Amino acid sequence: MLNNFKFSVHKVWAIGLFLGISALGIHHFGDPQWIERVYGKGIFPMMRLLLDETVGRIPFAMSWLVFPGLVAGLLLILYKFLAGADHIATRGLSLLLRLAGYAGWIIFVFYSFWGFNYDRLTLDERMPWNVNPVEKNDFIAECIQQASTLSSIRTEEEKLIDHLTQSFDFDELEMQIRSQACDIAAILGYTSKGRMQCRQLIPDGILLRLSTAGFYNPFTGECNIDRALHPLQKPFVMAHEFFHALGVTGEGDCNFLAYVLCSTSLDPFTKYSGELVYWRYLRRQFQHTDPDAFDKTMEGMNQLVHEDLRQMDERIRKYPDFAPRFRDAFYDAYLKSNKIEEGMANYRKIVQLVINWRENQRELN
Repeated sequence: MLNNFKFSVHKVWAIGLFLGISALGIHHFGDPQWIERVYGKGIFPMMRLLLDETVGRIPFAMSWLVFPGLVAGLLLILYKFLAGADHIATRGLSLLLRLAGYAGWIIFVFYSFWGFNYDRLTLDERMPWNVNPVEKNDFIAECIQQASTLSSIRTEEEKLIDHLTQSFDFDELEMQIRSQACDIAAILGYTSKGRMQCRQLIPDGILLRLSTAGFYNPFTGECNIDRALHPLQKPFVMAHEFFHALGVTGEGDCNFLAYVLCSTSLDPFTKYSGELVYWRYLRRQFQHTDPDAFDKTMEGMNQLVHEDLRQMDERIRKYPDFAPRFRDAFYDAYLKSNKIEEGMANYRKIVQLVINWRENQRELN
């Protein structure tokens, strides 16, 4: 009986290893058109529904259980190795199989639940226009116009923005942005139905200290943002994570779609959030590209916008990164291994996409 049980356990690890290798094979060699039809239009929407109707019904962030659970599983495997009574060579081979099988199961679940979205048609391929390089003069003109847009919105909606910065209904904002994200995703051929939840993780700063404002957990289907974020960042970051939840993989693509959502919103607070975060992507490159034009533009900007930016930057500095180089190197390698060739630089693709979008009369299909 015991020998049969051991055989069954080893069989589970062998199956996990096989499934993991198979998933990686599909990821690296699968045809995007085939994956779009089979996974994108069939399997992934079912996974989205499954997670929404299970984990999505739980009133707290399951991410806090998933990652400790994965570590606990690894520790259990090591314990089995150390506590085993078999010969050390036999236990060593068993340990290797268990570790490989465990990794295989994790890889298989990751790609089945979400990761195969990396192998679908890209956002660029879904657009009705080509994404062209941005000329220097066009970039500077965009920066100047963006500064003017920010000042206008802040002046016109001063009282409302001040009020909502102090106090807004997070659940109502979540519902509004989720609905808008689904509508935009439908236009582009992504999954258009989802009841994904956005969790504000605690303790404050837990994500900011990892150089990120939010993340999508493919194992739970949850969107997570740092509770310590400045309120004016939350609509944009929430929208970014919702697009991940609907199958968009590129960081720059999600940034772009989050900007489209915010900038076209009828809610002034959400609209201002998008314009403000977009400006933060523009300003450093603007200062480097044309310092004189940058200084002149900053001088003419509404002082309330300056204060909003100062508060956002101050909030982030309150939670300094630990091991930022390790985090950046790890995530850069992760993105490149999943066909995001620019790695971390992909985040800045938002500028190129927004300018092209404007030049093409804001068409998405």
